[in-house]
This record gives sequence, structure tokens and C-alpha cells, in this order.
Amino acid sequence: MPSRELISAKISQNTMAVMLLYAIVTFNIDIVSAQDPSVQVSLSSLHATTSMPIEIVESVPMPVGQIVRTISHQRTRIGIYHRIHKRFVLWNASVLQGAKFVGLPPSHTGPHGIGLKEITDGRLAKQYTFSVPDPGVYIINTEWSLTTHDMNGKIPMVRKGNPVLLFVEPSKNYETQAAKEVGEFEGMHLQSFLEKQYDSSPSEIGFPMPQFEELALPE
Repeated sequence: MPSRELISAKISQNTMAVMLLYAIVTFNIDIVSAQDPSVQVSLSSLHATTSMPIEIVESVPMPVGQIVRTISHQRTRIGIYHRIHKRFVLWNASVLQGAKFVGLPPSHTGPHGIGLKEITDGRLAKQYTFSVPDPGVYIINTEWSLTTHDMNGKIPMVRKGNPVLLFVEPSKNYETQAAKEVGEFEGMHLQSFLEKQYDSSPSEIGFPMPQFEELALPE
């Protein structure tokens, strides 16, 4: 497996742009511009293995009087990792929608506001640590629902974050771990089914990506 140093800074921007466009067209995902997002979102690593802890940090400039009520995460699987070919395959089938994440809630609500941590330049952040039990290619979209208090009363507003991509390979003990844990065997069974489905008609299913090493830019 490539080292964890092969992260976002080394992945071809053209490749990332193509994958985001693919997600928009294929899965009808609402994606805001990554150039100037209201919420800045980053991952500790874009390349992980199943069940490996990953940190996601979401931050915003927070004026006085604003309260975060809800943080939502749209988590979509847009590809698989083919264990025989040892490469990621972008998928065009809706069966991949409905990604399972452990520790990253679809919706996090705080009736009296969600606690945030101050980082730099007056920005406040929320951090989650999560893992993904199934290998594949995932896209995460973030949305914050806030309330602003001013002389006119409470004003609701929504801020959206930049999309982030996550590549997850199976760990060395992926098969044995999935077989032992309740509910994970079904995910491994689906993984095998998708690999066989791709092998039977690759041109109709999706298209393979280069090896992960080939996505890295030269030093």
C-alpha cells in the first residue's frame, strides 16, 4: 500500500476535478465551488484503509451572535476498490449510494448550539474522528445550519463546505475482520459481488482509475 504521504497535495488537480464532475453528473450531488467555500473542510488523509481512524476538520469564520444548530454530512460512495486488480474503479450504478461511516454522523444537532473550537484567525472548527468499514471511493459534502441574532431577531442561514474525496483500500485483515463483526459480512459479500459484476462487463459498469501511485504528481 502507498505511504500516507501520498495525500491531497500530491493528487493531480485534473484528476480531482474529473472525479467531482463525475459525482455531480452520475449521482446528482449538489456540490458548491471548492474555490471559496463557506465552510472549509479537510481530511487528515485522503488515502486510508478500512477501519483506520480518519480526522475531518470543518471550520468557519464565526461572527459574534451566530450559533451552529446542525451539521450535516452527505456521504456517497462513487467507486469501489477492486482487490484483484488492486485499483479503484469509479462506478456508475446507484447501488453504491448509501455509504457506511462509523463516527461521522449524517446529522449532528445541538438544540442550544454545537460546541466549536477556536483555531486561527477567528475561525471556529468542529472535528470528527471516523472510519469506513468498506473499501471504495467516497465523496463527503458538509452543510452547516446556523442562526444569527440581530436587532431583527433570529435569522436562519445555511453554509456549505467544499467537497472532499476519500480513497479507502481494504486492510490486511479486512476479510477476517468483516467475517467476525456483526453486520460487516454483508458489506464484504457486496464487495465481492461488485468485483465480479465489474469483471463481467467493465465497459458498462464504470471506468478504472490509474494505480494510486500514478495519481501522485512528481516531486
